[in-house]
Amino acid sequence: MSFFGFECSACRPSDPGTSTVKVNMDEISSQHEQEEAERQMKLAEESERQRLEHQRAEEELAMEQAREAERQAQIEEEGLQLLMEQMRVAEEEKQLQEALAASQTEADEAAAAAAEQERQRQDLELQV
Repeated sequence: MSFFGFECSACRPSDPGTSTVKVNMDEISSQHEQEEAERQMKLAEESERQRLEHQRAEEELAMEQAREAERQAQIEEEGLQLLMEQMRVAEEEKQLQEALAASQTEADEAAAAAAEQERQRQDLELQV
């Protein structure tokens, strides 16, 4: 500060060039615009990164769901094949039971016929 044209040593700068501040408004404005553009660019890059990350996560989820659906379909197919095999085995067993019953019936009939023949033979022997 100066009083009546006198300045004390504390108020007087040692370098007279520093006593005034020159401001280049164009440079400050340009720097501000550049900083704002960089900030907008970083925001856009972050937004794009998040969008891609979200898209990748959705794709991974869709692929996992597709794999799970495929596994379920395979399990169902294997279950169906097992059921078909069980039905085939049951049908074969039924046919074997029927064949066994028919065979037993034939054996019983053959035994009855043989017994009848034996009885008739014995009757003939008794008549002779």
